[in-house]
Amino acid sequence: GARSRRRATNAPLPDQPAGALIARLNQGAPMFIGGNTAWIRAPQSGRLYLSANDDFLDDNAGAFQVRVQVQRDSTR
Repeated sequence: GARSRRRATNAPLPDQPAGALIARLNQGAPMFIGGNTAWIRAPQSGRLYLSANDDFLDDNAGAFQVRVQVQRDSTR
């Protein structure tokens, strides 16, 4: 995200820093991922979409390095 902690008013998560890593499962609500997150348990199964939390993507630069590990829930 923005080192200045700038917010993007029309971003999917306007209360989180502009440019921060966010995720969405299927058409669900966006989730804040941010940086240096060890683990996040998905609330449901589905297609994972990753993006920057911003309201204008055309002026962005940089990259995220993401590792996704799928672990099946043994209770299902």
